This record gives sequence, C-alpha cells and structure tokens, in this order.
Amino acid sequence: MGINQPPDKPSWLEPEQGGKILNNLVAQLLEVQAPPSESYRTYNFTNPRDGWIFVSSSTSVPRAGRIVLTIDDGNQDEPVTVHLDGEDEVHEAMRYLSAGEHTLAVHCEGGASLQSLLVRAIPEIIYPGIGYKPSPFLAGFPRYKWDYLVRIGMPDNVNVILEREPEPSMDAEEWRKQGKKIITRSTTHEVAALEKPVTAEKVYELWAKAPGFARADRDGVMFDELDSSSHDEDYPAYIEAVRRLAETPEFAGKVFYPYCAPMYNGELSTAFLRQLIEVGYKFGEEKYIPEQPTQAEAWKILEYYLVENTQRYQAVIPDAQKYMILCLGYMTAPPETLNVNPGVDWKVFQDMAFNLIANHPTLAGLYGIQCYHSAYADEEVQRWTVKLLRHYCIEGNRQMLSTDPYILPHIQNPDFADGTTGWTLSPAEEGSMEVRSAEGYSWLQGRYPPTTQGNTFLWTKRSAQRPNRFSQQIKKLQPGRL
Repeated sequence: MGINQPPDKPSWLEPEQGGKILNNLVAQLLEVQAPPSESYRTYNFTNPRDGWIFVSSSTSVPRAGRIVLTIDDGNQDEPVTVHLDGEDEVHEAMRYLSAGEHTLAVHCEGGASLQSLLVRAIPEIIYPGIGYKPSPFLAGFPRYKWDYLVRIGMPDNVNVILEREPEPSMDAEEWRKQGKKIITRSTTHEVAALEKPVTAEKVYELWAKAPGFARADRDGVMFDELDSSSHDEDYPAYIEAVRRLAETPEFAGKVFYPYCAPMYNGELSTAFLRQLIEVGYKFGEEKYIPEQPTQAEAWKILEYYLVENTQRYQAVIPDAQKYMILCLGYMTAPPETLNVNPGVDWKVFQDMAFNLIANHPTLAGLYGIQCYHSAYADEEVQRWTVKLLRHYCIEGNRQMLSTDPYILPHIQNPDFADGTTGWTLSPAEEGSMEVRSAEGYSWLQGRYPPTTQGNTFLWTKRSAQRPNRFSQQIKKLQPGRL
C-alpha cells in the first residue's frame, strides 16, 4: 500500500468541532460514562457534515420507569429511542442531521437512570436491496426477505434501503419512523425509451414520477448507471433536470444518486457531477473487484480501484470522496461472482477492501458505502457483510476483522491450474484421466469479470475396468468450525 499516498492524513472533523476521528468513516462526537443522575439533562455535540449519526445509550430502568432520548427540539412523541423496564439495556438509533450544533436531551422518569451515552458520525450505509428476484441461473437461490435480514442483523447496521420492489414483510412506515430512508431505482434504459430528442423537461418528468420522488413515504432515487462518455448527448438534460429536482419544494429532503462508473474523464460527465454536488446530492461509484491469486496482488488491485480511482476524481473535484458512495461488489454466486479463485478466502479479500477504505488518507471522510447486490450474494457473505459494516462503519475500527489467512490452506490447486500438482491420480486405464481446458468454461460458471481462472479442469473417461480416482487430503480443518 502507499501508492501516491499524501504525506499527511487529511481530517474530515475540524479541530474546533471537538470529537475524535476513529477511522475514515466514523468520528466519535460525544461519549458520556457514568452521567449525572438528574431527571433531565442535555448534551451538545457538533455534526461535522450533513449526514448520519449513530446514538447508543445504556440505562437502568426500574419497574414503571422509562427514559426518553430526543434530539434538538423534538418532543417525546417523536423520540430517538425509549428505554422501558424489561427491554434490552442498550438501545441504538440512527438519524440524519444537518451539519452543526445539536442537542441530545435525556428525560428520566420513575427513578430510571442513564448509564452511558455515545454519539458518532457514521457514513450513509445502503443495503441494495429488497424486492430483487432470485437469480434464475441457480435453482433454489433464496430471496432475502425482511425476516431473514432482521435475523442476521442487517437492518440494525444500515440506514438506507434500496427498493426495487416493495417487500411485503417489511414495515416501511416503522423503518422511516426510525429516521431511516428508502430510495427506489430508475435506469438509463427508461431515458433511452423517451421520445427523442431527450430534453431536461422529459428527464425531470421521468424522475419526478419515480416512486422515490412521487411517493411521500419514499426518500429519493438511485439512477443506474452513468460513465464518462456514453451519455454525452444526455448530460445537458441531466444537469438541468437535477437542478430542477433540487429546487422542487415537495422534493425537499429527498436524494438523487447516480450510480456511476468513472466519471472524471469526460467534460460533460464532470460538469454533471459538479451540478449534482452543488445542489447537495451524492454519487455512487461502482467498484466490482475480483479476487487475486496472492495477497500482494490483492492489495495492489484494491489500491488501484479504491485509492487511485478516488485520486483521479479528486484531481477534477476537490474532496470528491466526501460526496461519494463507494459501491463494492459482493457478488458471490452465479450468474456473476467475484469469488473467482477457490484457492483464496473471499471473506478475507472483502475485509481487506473495507480495511483499506477505513484507513487510507485519500478516503478520509468518505460519505457512504454499499455492497452490490443481494440477488447475487450468498447467505454466508450476507452475514459476513453485516459484521464488516458493524466493525468499520459503526464501531469505527481500523484493524482487520478477520484473522484467517488470505490463501486457503485446505486444498491445493483446486482449479487444476497447475496440472495435477497436489493431487493423487489413479486412472482406470491409460489415457482415461488428464487435465484439460476449455475457453469460456470459467464464464459459464459465472466468474466475473470474464477470466481464464477456472478454464482448467480434470477430464475423465469412463472405463468398464474400474473407476477413475483422484484425491488429496484436506488440511488444517478446525473441529467445530464450518
């Protein structure tokens, strides 16, 4: 690591604001241990930007007592959280607040007392998403319904849901009462279907009618997808339409997020981003990064896509990371999987990406993060992603979460890329077993982007004499561990 790394770590929390930077994504704004026992107490903190805060409070509440936390002038009918007797001692909440001074009020009743309190600035954490249909390429692949996401803790560790279609089991009203948001999806295909020429008026009407803007119970739109050159004929219309969205009174508080491949190489694409930022919106930057054969190569490709790419944005838009939502691919099942190498541990690779984001100076103050997308991510990776979001985006850790090695130690040469190295072969007869390859075989397995990794395989020819056998001993398994 360290390519083109600035000599000094930039701060996204000004010294006069107080607080403490935990990592590039999280700053501790307030921490109170053993607070005074008054029945009413207020605490001031400074939010460093328009963005999300995380509030955690622990209490002691006797029978018939309660504690209510409110922000600024909020009344107790719209609390941040309420502690009642018999509930979990620690409560957590997230709220989107404007930059600047805020007050957190603690109302204690019936002898209840606050034990500890902390407030952190955290990134926007988007879960994309709900309403995706399972992959048709893999029979039996699950559709992640709300009860499953609750069971693995996903809703507790994100603050925005990307909705493709409404999920009947999700209580959207309750979600938004918690201060969290739901955004919906629009695509460039819809623009392409408009009558030509494409004008700002037509684009504005298209976006304004999208559920994210048209419905009062939705919070904006993610627009999929843009790049530096493919939409030059439409960017003038997009620039004006974005300005009109931001100026429409009934859309106040809603967001418009274009989902982007690199945009810094085009004059019109960067003009569009500047307009977007000027009116207060953010942009998603997609980065779908495949596994690499060695850990050194893994760090190198992560730095190229996450750090150097951001530096290219910064060359045309100062502090571009502060307006960026990094969209990491976590596709790990057909028809598209970044888990392309069975000899390395995807979970360690994913952890490395988060760790680089949390620590490299170039990414200080990154606005948001998401992992794309649920229809292609297997269950184990869904659960692991929850832990990574918690570790880096809420707890503000800098160290790796995983302790496993990058190279999987269990099976040697699993793709037969090195011929029969590591394998014991017992062919049924001469010529009935050999390593072969087929161009495109890897792509049929869904390894993405297209790669030669996985084109090799062990070929066998059935024999009437006896079976073909091949084997190796699995190593370094741990009893009791899946």
